[in-house]
Amino acid sequence: MSSPTYSAAGATCTNSGNEQLETFCSKNDLSKQRCVPINRKVIEIFLKAYCVFCKTGSENVVVQRVSSMDDNIKAIAPVRVLQERYKKKWIEREHLLIPGYVFVYVEKELPFDNFIGFTGAYKVLEYQTGKRELIGSDYEYASWVYRHNGRIKPSRALVEGDIIKVIDGPLKDGVGTILKLDRHKRRAWVEFDFYGKKHRVSLSVVDITSCEL
Repeated sequence: MSSPTYSAAGATCTNSGNEQLETFCSKNDLSKQRCVPINRKVIEIFLKAYCVFCKTGSENVVVQRVSSMDDNIKAIAPVRVLQERYKKKWIEREHLLIPGYVFVYVEKELPFDNFIGFTGAYKVLEYQTGKRELIGSDYEYASWVYRHNGRIKPSRALVEGDIIKVIDGPLKDGVGTILKLDRHKRRAWVEFDFYGKKHRVSLSVVDITSCEL
């Protein structure tokens, strides 16, 4: 029996395990999101970009091993930088943006023959055509990650009246309007329209991002 496949934004990957997984592009096709503007400028000078699937929790190990292969290869496990309260103080903490995936950037082709065995990754994602180099919106997303050096911080301060998108929690992907902000408690009261009715919900500001460009 052939192993199950899953696809996203034109890319197809085969998963030989029992866990159903999604590729980075199915959750992060930025060309379809207002909240993160796309800069279509290519990264560096014709850098090729690839996405590597690995065991969740081993991302940083894979990054170190990939980077040690060649000085001209750069690997990034992107993180989202959040402000969190710890012992009555606000501190910055990093959370993996796409658990189980690492982006790899190189001027030439990756050394595929020994890449998987050396890095411990599961596989390099590929399209149905067999092409592994990222293209289109997938490349644009990889470019966006590269320009931020893999550390994604909030793009702008939130203000009352902003249209926002929920990026974490039960209301993830919901879009609403900020009615009130409590900057001391880092809370926002957001109005959502559910089935034609207005609902007000209190959310942590770390769980929302502005859709204002």
